[in-house]
Amino acid sequence: MAAGQRLGPVPVVPAADLNDVYSAVVHGTQCGLGDAGPLFQKGPGSSVTMRLKPQGNCDPAGPGVPNLDVAFEGI
Repeated sequence: MAAGQRLGPVPVVPAADLNDVYSAVVHGTQCGLGDAGPLFQKGPGSSVTMRLKPQGNCDPAGPGVPNLDVAFEGI
């Protein structure tokens, strides 16, 4: 996605074991992040916004570090 572009809403089914998993990758690189936890547990009709911000440059030839920073809103 281009800077400032939005994707969503995206439907999510919360995990019964509270281990909601997400991952994000910068297209064309191996730069990204992923995590798990009770992130999407508010129930039907609720929403969560994930804002992803590149931290430094992602090397198109391989893993770039630092990667992405994520901020959650509404959890």
